[in-house]
Amino acid sequence: MRAWVIAIALVVVAAPAWADDWVAYKSKTGGVAASFPGGPTESTKDADGNTLHLATYSDLGGAQFVLLWADRSKDAPKATTKQMFDDAQAPMATKAKVVSAKDFTYRGLPARDVELLSPDNQSGAKLRMVIKNKRIFMLLATVVTPADVKKFIDSHRKGPSPSPLP
Repeated sequence: MRAWVIAIALVVVAAPAWADDWVAYKSKTGGVAASFPGGPTESTKDADGNTLHLATYSDLGGAQFVLLWADRSKDAPKATTKQMFDDAQAPMATKAKVVSAKDFTYRGLPARDVELLSPDNQSGAKLRMVIKNKRIFMLLATVVTPADVKKFIDSHRKGPSPSPLP
């Protein structure tokens, strides 16, 4: 699980856009929806046998929005929700300072919000992780306008249930 989390930290978002209107994005295969400030670019990446699904958007001002989802592998050891969140957060904590982390329930699902600050204290990011059955969703936003971060993070919508782990 750590490998795919590291992968999101290394993703280079290279799809600048000029649009100012928020765009509703829905993945038919991911069972997830979110709003982006412009049309996101979709991609997949393989990391240690897991497929990472990404929807990304960035603008010329440096704002970046990333929605990632992946399924836990069938042979992954059973873990508590807290362990899963801790494992997902750990690699990011090596690249940025964790300012705060809060576990809560988001739309009936276990979730964690994490506030991150760059090592030089010049930029920040917000990460929301949500777990549904065997799938984890991660929304990461780095922007100058806090209202845009909140709008993106709170726009996550769960879709149809993926099949539960055997």
